[in-house]
Amino acid sequence: MFCRIMTIKHNDDTDKIINNLKDQEDWYDNIEGLHSVTYVKISDKEFMGCVIYDSKEHLEAANETVQEFMKINLMPYIDSPPVFMEGEVPWRYSRK
Repeated sequence: MFCRIMTIKHNDDTDKIINNLKDQEDWYDNIEGLHSVTYVKISDKEFMGCVIYDSKEHLEAANETVQEFMKINLMPYIDSPPVFMEGEVPWRYSRK
């Protein structure tokens, strides 16, 4: 698995933005190799997204779709460029 983490500072209400993102399941469902999406509220003006793909190749193949998604759903609210980090997921635990 491969993960991209982004931190976003914005000029609106975090809960409002995250609720909008949660309503975008059609976008997520159309991304091949997407394993999971998690949003973490850091503050009223900042949140983090953690997106896990089956592979780095799936992440790279999704870049155009993700850029379009961000343009529509995030860019109107962003104060500064998001900070991105990515890497291999060597281990992950999920309670069954």
